[in-house]
Amino acid sequence: MSGAGGKRRRAWPAVAALAVAAVAAWWLWRHPGAWEAVRGLDWARLKEAVRAAGAWGPLALVALDAVVVPCFLPSTLVTVLAAALYGAAAGAGIALAGLALGMATPFLLARRFGTRVLPERWRDGDAARKLQDRIAAEGWKIVLVVRLVPINPFPLMNYLFGLTAIRFWPYLAASVAGVAPITAVYAFLAASAAGMASGEVAVDWRILAGLCVASAALACFFWWPKRKESA
Repeated sequence: MSGAGGKRRRAWPAVAALAVAAVAAWWLWRHPGAWEAVRGLDWARLKEAVRAAGAWGPLALVALDAVVVPCFLPSTLVTVLAAALYGAAAGAGIALAGLALGMATPFLLARRFGTRVLPERWRDGDAARKLQDRIAAEGWKIVLVVRLVPINPFPLMNYLFGLTAIRFWPYLAASVAGVAPITAVYAFLAASAAGMASGEVAVDWRILAGLCVASAALACFFWWPKRKESA
């Protein structure tokens, strides 16, 4: 009985991710202009589609983020749009919720169907093997460091992490924590730009500098000890 319960508990994240993907697909089907706007980076069309969703707009952005991340499409546009429409704090929260789902889905797909979903060069390449070794040694810390670095093959890493031994919840928690600083920066800049365009607010560079310094400090905190050990 406990074995069956454990299997159900382990399976529910995958079921939830698939349910979100289904809802996102339904919304995109109802608003085809949104998908074309994301693919073509058409800001105006995407903004109109989200506004047309009314009170469902934030959930629409979460669902959209949950789809574009696994599909190797730019999620930054969704973050910027969320902040421009709903403000920096709410926009960052919306973006993080969508990114969490977007990072969870490919991880679970790779964990369940990795040998069939991913090309062999991804599964058996040098990068995948090195990642396996680092995860075995450091666990969630590697996930956090990778997420803190804004210049990396972000969508691909979601799938590659699913092939490692890391558990789902530590992976997701470290992933969300890692992308939170840069997401906050994007949201703050987008909200400030929207405010300046309307003449309502000016950029407070002290806040932006603090966010950047905090992100850099976190990255150095986890990277520097390994650097000293290898020296």
